[in-house]
Amino acid sequence: MEMKTPLTMMGILLLWLVCAVALAATPAKSAAKGGNMTQRFLDTLQGKLRFDSAHAPWGGLAFCAHYSWFGVNKQDKLGIEGLWLYYNRAPRLLSSEFLTFEVSRSGQTWGASSNRADLPLEIQEQGDHGFSGSIAFAGSDIICYHARVDPGSGATVTARLSIPASDPRFIRKAKYDPAKRLLTIDTRLPRTDVRDPDPDHPFTICVIVPKAFTPSAVPTTSETDQAVQLTFSAGAEDFEGEQTFIVGIGEGPTADEIKMRLRGMARVGSKDSRAASRRWLDNSLDKFTFEGVPQDLRLHYAKAVYQLLSNTKAPRGRLKHPAGYPSRGVYCTEFLWDVAFSSIAVAQFNQRLAEGYLLNLVENQEADGKIPMFICATWNRPGESEPPLIAWSAWSLYEKSRNKKLISAVYRPLGRMVEWWFKNRDQDGNGVVEYQDPLESGWDNSPRFDAGRIEGVDLNAYLNREMRLLAKMAKVLGKQEDADEWERRTAEHAERVSAVLFDPENEIYYDRLVEQKSLLKILTPASFTPLWTGMPAPEKTARSMIERYLLDPDRFFGKYPFPTVAYNEPTYTPGGWWRGPVWVNIAWIMVETLKANGFEKESMEASSRLIDMMLGNDELYELYNSSTGKGQGCPGYGWTCAVFMEMARGR
Repeated sequence: MEMKTPLTMMGILLLWLVCAVALAATPAKSAAKGGNMTQRFLDTLQGKLRFDSAHAPWGGLAFCAHYSWFGVNKQDKLGIEGLWLYYNRAPRLLSSEFLTFEVSRSGQTWGASSNRADLPLEIQEQGDHGFSGSIAFAGSDIICYHARVDPGSGATVTARLSIPASDPRFIRKAKYDPAKRLLTIDTRLPRTDVRDPDPDHPFTICVIVPKAFTPSAVPTTSETDQAVQLTFSAGAEDFEGEQTFIVGIGEGPTADEIKMRLRGMARVGSKDSRAASRRWLDNSLDKFTFEGVPQDLRLHYAKAVYQLLSNTKAPRGRLKHPAGYPSRGVYCTEFLWDVAFSSIAVAQFNQRLAEGYLLNLVENQEADGKIPMFICATWNRPGESEPPLIAWSAWSLYEKSRNKKLISAVYRPLGRMVEWWFKNRDQDGNGVVEYQDPLESGWDNSPRFDAGRIEGVDLNAYLNREMRLLAKMAKVLGKQEDADEWERRTAEHAERVSAVLFDPENEIYYDRLVEQKSLLKILTPASFTPLWTGMPAPEKTARSMIERYLLDPDRFFGKYPFPTVAYNEPTYTPGGWWRGPVWVNIAWIMVETLKANGFEKESMEASSRLIDMMLGNDELYELYNSSTGKGQGCPGYGWTCAVFMEMARGR
């Protein structure tokens, strides 16, 4: 008997050790799995990216990692050429030749890149006389140029730093510390949008110059409102392996912080920046997988994921979480309905990132309950909001993760948002809500607004679903009385919408002109949004609408399905922004509408046609000509990437 106790304890101890070893091994196994998937992701994109200006002069496809607020647009010179800042609504070209290199020998000079590889985590390039270099991010606000040259070439390498004067001009206070080899330039930049309440903002550039390079006539301190032109040179014999220029950029709320960030980074090499970038990508991809994505769609799927990550920006000012831009090269801010779509797809591989997008929106709610159309680092767009889709997106994320904290965070702000719409956007008081401005709808120049203000079918369908989902959220949070009230309001609002916006003669929903008090009988996909959001409608009516209109090849179901205005409408213009092109987010809503109403075969066919349309272009564009299928607007557009990812997994 006495011998059993020690043996039992020993067995328990051994069992505990076995379990501890197994548990300790689990994260490593998981990390290895994630690392392997990251490598598959990188291999898929190998040789498939372009960080040049061929697609867009505004740098829409510039190299941008680590959720950085700036990016690099390459052309043909060695070095960091087009340096773009993506801050507070519109992009800014800081310098077209920020840090460029020339190689000289025997009176001849070469500065062009003879070979370049645009990779997801770095840009590699080669020049003459054994010169080679790579560009990589070491952090969200730090980028490096790693230079190498054949020591026996006898060549001289010259680095030129060029920052043009701003317009209007601001004083640049430059300081060079020879002991730390640190150049610091403090200045200000003017706003890029007249609505920005701040006419300018602080801006700092820090550059650590490698030891091999000697500055030419660089003053210890200087002040100027002119262009900054500095030169550094090194002989090939001075190169001891790799020489790295480390560039840190701070803008607005973080302008001063960049100086602290660069401390202790004088020895960053290409291995360090590659390792930092790989860690960033591993964390960003999180649960990424190609599982369920057909082989022929994996390249575009990977490009879509990469673009969504590139369009994401690190927390800054009002944006307390990583922010999802529609396009960093054009729309440098987080837009409400864009991010609602984007978060759905981002949750496929990173739930926390997707949730952060939505938290940025609700945390920037204004005092009256409005959630702005877009949010910048230091200001919100005044005036209009955008289509209310946040509860839909948040609930979709909740269904995947069951993260009650997300529901708790968004519930009250979304309730206040619904109240804001009814209080501020119901001019005639009939309980059916109106768009104040075409831009508030997101449909911009649609013929829906040619005759004046409308009670939008889509707006009311969205709001009706937001209230229904608020009822579900209330139940999750144990607020049964709230849930009952939201359900009552949802049913009452649905009855009003049907009474005011449904045309029994044509058996379809239409927008209603507020001033004229009459239905606007222009056929657009907005007419079908009640069928997507689940507003009550007789099954016979839903099927009739779909069969009679949505599946009619002369109206919507052509080669490139679901244009924003029916093909046979007099106002239809296939390439006219919102007057007839295919906007993929709206087309996807129609795909989902078919699926939700029992038209599975037709839904799959529509999805296939849309995917073929997108694959017929080199990038995933903002919109598509509904006659030719040609992409228009921004390449790498956020919600197009998101919709492609959703349809790719459903193919």
